[in-house]
Amino acid sequence: MKKIKSLAMKGYIIALVLVLALSLLSACGGNNGNSNNNSTNPPVSKGGDNTQNNNNGGETGTLTASITSASGWVKDENSPYPVYKKDGVSFTLHPPKPAIGFPTEINTDNAKDIAEYLLGTLKENSTYKDATFSDVTKTTVNGMEAYEYTVIYFTTVRTIYICKDKTAYSIALSYLEDDEYNAVKDDIQSMLDSYTLK
Repeated sequence: MKKIKSLAMKGYIIALVLVLALSLLSACGGNNGNSNNNSTNPPVSKGGDNTQNNNNGGETGTLTASITSASGWVKDENSPYPVYKKDGVSFTLHPPKPAIGFPTEINTDNAKDIAEYLLGTLKENSTYKDATFSDVTKTTVNGMEAYEYTVIYFTTVRTIYICKDKTAYSIALSYLEDDEYNAVKDDIQSMLDSYTLK
């Protein structure tokens, strides 16, 4: 019975992470009527285990987000973008998204505006009517200004946003139990401290 409950919870984690990712994709990935934009989902770099590329070109440039994974974290080879797992906790680098899908009143060079907008879209989604939402708070990721929020809905997902050159980069940390997170929080901080955009 315990194993079935654990499998069900893992299913909820996957579903929540996918919905959060889709929120970012739909908010950032639209083409605002520009039928020439066929690059809403840039490919993940296959050049290294710890990197992802933004190959959108134009004013967003080309940046690579990278981390150094901590000891014992296993890369999910089935994911289209970098996901690292250890003891029930996932550390995900979502694909970067250009600003073209955001409403014009959103300052796409400001991670706070993007985080507040995306959190607002989750709060308006009836799927999450029973979820608990944190406020958007300021943080730093390897010296870069970032903003984050947490959503608790069967599982906990902490999402962190960083903006550079009108492109949103996000990191999602998901887990079922606080004890799982607390056991690896030093690893997580180490990976956040290693995060770079080049």
